[in-house]
Amino acid sequence: MRILFGLAMLAAVLGLWLLSRKGFGPLKRKLGAAALSLLLAAGAAGYLRLALNSEISALQDSETLYYASQADAAGRFIREKLAGADIVLIADPGYRDDLRLPGFREAFCRAVGHDNVELAPLETSNPELPLYETMKSDDFDRLQQKFPEADVFVSLVGLPSDAMRMKMIRQGGPGKKPALLLIGLGEVPRRRLAEAIRSGRVAGAITLRTEQIDSDRLAPRNPEEAFALRYRLITPENVAGAL
Repeated sequence: MRILFGLAMLAAVLGLWLLSRKGFGPLKRKLGAAALSLLLAAGAAGYLRLALNSEISALQDSETLYYASQADAAGRFIREKLAGADIVLIADPGYRDDLRLPGFREAFCRAVGHDNVELAPLETSNPELPLYETMKSDDFDRLQQKFPEADVFVSLVGLPSDAMRMKMIRQGGPGKKPALLLIGLGEVPRRRLAEAIRSGRVAGAITLRTEQIDSDRLAPRNPEEAFALRYRLITPENVAGAL
């Protein structure tokens, strides 16, 4: 399509040049100039629209790649450190409207090495309000009860402010199941989260890098490279001073 719009603009410019060189009458010159000017404007508008759409599409693809790079990092971490056979991804209740999630789950399953991965919405007492305002430790406990055989829970919504009351954190620890991994921190107090990670009650957390991020840089196709540009994985080994 860009070629067609470019050819239309070229034809319009050439036509306008010919009108200025040939002996056309005043009326024909005016009508021809008007028609060719419209063709030039239409070609330019179409070309710019395609270019803008292409740029927007590239940015959307880049953000999807960045988002999915967290799934790759989380999946590899679980495969190497937690050996989770049954995994539950805790999602926002409106997750079906998130167009990034299918690619996220696919990248996660590929990295973890299996597809025994369940997407489960976190239900709260007031679904009309944003999840981060209403989620409580009890909501996570109820979700945990629905999946008693789960080896690992991966929260895509962070944790609530009273997260330390959650059963999987209170009873968690190195080697204990279910393990808990975070993608995003949520409302949990950072000092308490750091203590929970240090003790192994939370296996780890993926969060944005504290260094300045080049938000205009398109994501590399390699998920590990994309992850390194924007995120970091906090574990008991590197949690000191990280939160």
